[in-house]
Amino acid sequence: MKQILSFDEPTATQPGLTGGKGANLSILTQRHFPVPRGFVITVPVYHEFIRGAADLSARVAALPFENAAALRKAGAALQARLSQLPLPPEAAAGIRKQLGHFPRGTAFSVRSSSTMEDLASAAFAGQHETFLNVVGVEEVLDRVRGCFVSLWADRAIAYRHQQGFDHNLAAMAVVVQEMVQSETAGVGFSINPVNGELGEMVINANFGLGESVVSGEGGVDQWNLDKSTLAVRSSSIAHKSRRIVSAAS
Repeated sequence: MKQILSFDEPTATQPGLTGGKGANLSILTQRHFPVPRGFVITVPVYHEFIRGAADLSARVAALPFENAAALRKAGAALQARLSQLPLPPEAAAGIRKQLGHFPRGTAFSVRSSSTMEDLASAAFAGQHETFLNVVGVEEVLDRVRGCFVSLWADRAIAYRHQQGFDHNLAAMAVVVQEMVQSETAGVGFSINPVNGELGEMVINANFGLGESVVSGEGGVDQWNLDKSTLAVRSSSIAHKSRRIVSAAS
C-alpha cells in the first residue's frame, strides 16, 4: 500500500486511509473542483510512526479523563514523548519526492486529517493542528510530525472521551497542500450548523486567509441562503478590524 497519495489517486478518497479532510479534498479534486494541489501522508504511516512508543496504550488507559488540569499535563507529557519519535524513513523520502514536484520556495499548509473527523456524530473541528505558510522540506517534515502528535492533545483526548470513542482506534493522516495567498476566504455549510435547518446553507467569510474564519478570532460576514434557489434569506456584514496573512518567507 502506498504511503503517500496525491489527491487524484482513486484510493485517496477512502477516509480510513486519508482521514476525513484528505478524503474530501480528493473527492473534490476527482470531481474537477478547483482544489489547490497537494498530497496525503496516509494512516499506515502514522501507525508505523507510533510503533516507536510501545507504551502508548498503557499511557492512554491511565489518563485522568475527569480532571481537566491533570489531563492537560498528562497530554503535554504524552505529546512531548511522541515528538521525539522520527518519521519513518520511507515516508520521509516519499514526502521529499512529492515536494520536488513543486517550485522551490513554495509555501504549504500542513493539515491534520483524522479518521474520526467529519463524521455524522462528531466533527473534531479545531481539535487537531493545522500549520500554515510552511516553507522548506525540513519544515514540512517537522510539521507532519506535529500533526501526528496533535492527535494526543488534551482537547482532542477530552473530545473523544466525551463522544465515547475508543482512543486506540484514533489515527491520523496528514494533508500537505499548496498555499493560496487569498485576498478573501470563507467557509460554506451545506446545512445551517446552528439550528440544523436542512434547507438552508450558511457562508462565513473574511479578508485574508480562512484561518480567521475557522478560529473565530474576529468578526466575519455571514449569508444564509435558501438551498433550493440560492436566494439570500438573511445576511450580516461584520465590522472587520483584522485579517490573517502569510508572513514573507
